[in-house]
Amino acid sequence: MKRKALFAAVAAAFLSTACMAFVACGGTSDDDTGTVSSSETVSSSESEDSSVSSEDSSVGSETTESSDDTAGGDETETTYVFVGCEVIVTSTGEATANLGYQATLSADGTLQMDRGYAYNGSVTYVYSSVYGTWSVSVDGTLTLVIDGVEYVPEYADGAYTFTYVGSTDAGLEETAVMTCESDEIAYAGETLCSFVGCEVIVTSTGETTANLGYQTTLYTDGQLKMDRGYAYNGSVNYVYSCVYGTWSVSVDGTLTLVINGVEYVPEYADGAYTFTYVGSTDAGLEETAVMTCETDEIAYEGEVAYTFVGCEVIVTSTGVATANLGYQATLYTDGQLRMDRGYAYNNSVNYVYSSEYGTWSAGEDGTLTLVIGGVEYVAEYADGAYTFTYVGATDAGLEETAVMTCEA
Repeated sequence: MKRKALFAAVAAAFLSTACMAFVACGGTSDDDTGTVSSSETVSSSESEDSSVSSEDSSVGSETTESSDDTAGGDETETTYVFVGCEVIVTSTGEATANLGYQATLSADGTLQMDRGYAYNGSVTYVYSSVYGTWSVSVDGTLTLVIDGVEYVPEYADGAYTFTYVGSTDAGLEETAVMTCESDEIAYAGETLCSFVGCEVIVTSTGETTANLGYQTTLYTDGQLKMDRGYAYNGSVNYVYSCVYGTWSVSVDGTLTLVINGVEYVPEYADGAYTFTYVGSTDAGLEETAVMTCETDEIAYEGEVAYTFVGCEVIVTSTGVATANLGYQATLYTDGQLRMDRGYAYNNSVNYVYSSEYGTWSAGEDGTLTLVIGGVEYVAEYADGAYTFTYVGATDAGLEETAVMTCEA
């Protein structure tokens, strides 16, 4: 009898301690019974993994804490968190109990979308994850690419929302409305240069509008913003309106701006780019501004795909090779190319006399087609190299040829 009484006392103490531990991890207990409520039962492993208490939980939000759950296990600073804890199976329209999605956006532009056990407004135990990237464009648009699919959250009433499409364990489609309470996420592009035009002329009258200016900011990622606003001391100090666009530099050094769908090609001279922008007054009349940006020439920075070299240049009429003369064709991954003619040494062109430009493409038959100065050349592959014969001209205008080779 004493043993039975002792055993009962130990068991009662154990159950009381276990219940208290469960409640501390976010569970609830029935009044005065010491038993755990079945409606909120979670496994001990789920309780240990939960990082959100009942007092601290919230809809996905902005945070600056680090996350240990990123791809690869590295600690990455978390910037924003989207949460969707009502997951609907599309075919039935029913919500799946205790299931949620959580998208964690990290400061390095990567993201992780977790599907798992949802409790108290967050995913506390992860069943599976997919990964992706996120970015904010110059016009403020937030874009998420999750497992190859693009989503564009909308911002209203202090929160971003979007509908995520996932799949059940059985492969059925399910959706969740993902929410992140946050200030609007600002575009943080690095400025390359700015064009300013503080003399704005109304075309129909020829008159200058006082204290009005345009300012075009080019960012290093190829985006741009054109501001129209109050001008003072050579810059726009207060913005009335904005339009957006892109810019690029081609292989021949041409700078092209596309602003609100219209293309402009600034000219470079005396240390500055200039172009004339056409905008409109508040009343819709046409107005123009000469935009200027003082800077070094903006260089083309294409990635090289192939390089052809021909350092034996033959004058066709004489059959004689020209000493220390060569051609070099550089093919870039964006489909552009540059053909340089210059001083050749050690099987490369070291000093360029002149250049021509063009495009190239790869054929399904394994050949490369180059269009240089409007002339088409086909490079064929054999014995570990592409080759073609280029036809150029001497300084005196005589025809010269070079066999161009690229080992690839």
